[in-house]
Amino acid sequence: MRAVVDSYLLTPIQQGMLFHHLQGANVGVDVEQMVGNLPEAVDVEVLRHAWQRIADQHPILRTRFKWTGADEPLQEVVDSIEVALDVHDLGGLSPEEQEARLASFMTDDRRRGFDLAVAPMWRITLFRLGDTSQRFVFTYHHSLLDISVVWVVEEAFQTYDAALRGEVAPLEQRRPFRDHVEWLHEHLRTDRDAAQAYYRQLLAGYDEPISLVALERGAPTGVTDSIDAADVVYGHDRFPLGADLSGAMHAFAQSYRVGPPVLIETAWALVLAAFSGSTDIVFGSTRGCRRTGLPGSDRTIGLFINTPPVRVVIDPAATVADLLGAVRAQQVEKRAHEHTALTDIQAVSDVHGAPLFETICVINELHQGTRLKLVGPAFEHREFDLHDQTNFPLTLLAFTDPLIHCKLSYDPRRFDAESIGRVRDLFIAVLEAIVAAPDAPVGSLPRVSERERELLAAWNSTGRDFPGAATLPELFEAQVDRTPTQRRWW
Repeated sequence: MRAVVDSYLLTPIQQGMLFHHLQGANVGVDVEQMVGNLPEAVDVEVLRHAWQRIADQHPILRTRFKWTGADEPLQEVVDSIEVALDVHDLGGLSPEEQEARLASFMTDDRRRGFDLAVAPMWRITLFRLGDTSQRFVFTYHHSLLDISVVWVVEEAFQTYDAALRGEVAPLEQRRPFRDHVEWLHEHLRTDRDAAQAYYRQLLAGYDEPISLVALERGAPTGVTDSIDAADVVYGHDRFPLGADLSGAMHAFAQSYRVGPPVLIETAWALVLAAFSGSTDIVFGSTRGCRRTGLPGSDRTIGLFINTPPVRVVIDPAATVADLLGAVRAQQVEKRAHEHTALTDIQAVSDVHGAPLFETICVINELHQGTRLKLVGPAFEHREFDLHDQTNFPLTLLAFTDPLIHCKLSYDPRRFDAESIGRVRDLFIAVLEAIVAAPDAPVGSLPRVSERERELLAAWNSTGRDFPGAATLPELFEAQVDRTPTQRRWW
């Protein structure tokens, strides 16, 4: 039996994830999958030992949750876990069959989820595709890790690479997650009154969440509701912004001193305004929350993120630059209270009986794969990508690499691919317009994409040429002349 060596409270966002887990409303929510394409031969036992060493090093990887028989939910750290590496040999299959099996695994793996009362709340799987081609999957519950998943993968593979050379890789001594949890609960206690005042003022007068019914799929009543939660697989629309637009956004950020996240959040607010018909927009924005914590928080492995609301009131007469400035100012002001639990924020709002928002925006400075490539030569040919699923019906994920790329994740019970394509096209069009004319009035920005504009123009192109001053008898005689053999009834 594993011994418990430490025990402490959950953070508010961990509590929320535990609630969603126990509610069971949507299987697969908060199950994350870091997928690595490895163009190399892999020594399975050496790789397993590398992950065992990382699990021994970091308490968060030996954590489980306890909620029965406790006044408050707790996270418990056990003294040890045994890491298993599940290996599947797909070498005898065609590339198409391999991809089909991998896709099936990804879906089943997500649905399998985790028992949060049992450590570890993660697992690793390796697929052999060929002698020098492997697919690696690190599956974990989001309540353990945020961007720090990159450091876990980095350390595990650095340990593996060193072991292949007969060496022992040094591991960074990081501040334990426990320190952050203790600091966070004390911070939330002392900041409570100021945070309540801030969010009460921020959300004053906002009493009706925006509706995206104009985007929702037109299935017959009850069809989408009948989909079992276990069968829900979120849809994804991945798209790069292209070299021209990405370059323009980075250049704009330098000239106007507003980073790409401000541009992205502003464009997202304008897209939501176009599809909701509202000029008062609230959505969630996920923040890293590491710069406002304890020293060393920027290197701690654990879950720090939080998703407080962003409110954007759109004045068509204001300039684009003014709107960008307002969004930027709100980002800065919110920093002092960015750790506040969403439940506490909604409690001081005027929205009751419904979620404060159903769409969120997640912006990362670099893609996880990009971060790992920066580690060193051993990672240059390894390709990593994160597959995730939140509990929100619509999520915009953006990575502000030199070539900015985005992903729209959506609940297929609410939206279909065509509607999400409209969102994507308008989002790109709004970004292009923002960087092209920052002094233009907000009301001049596009509310439909160029493709929809052309379609509307075609639909409304109903003009026809009519004879000028001809009388009715003259028109009748002209018709007779054109069709002299046609039978006439008079």
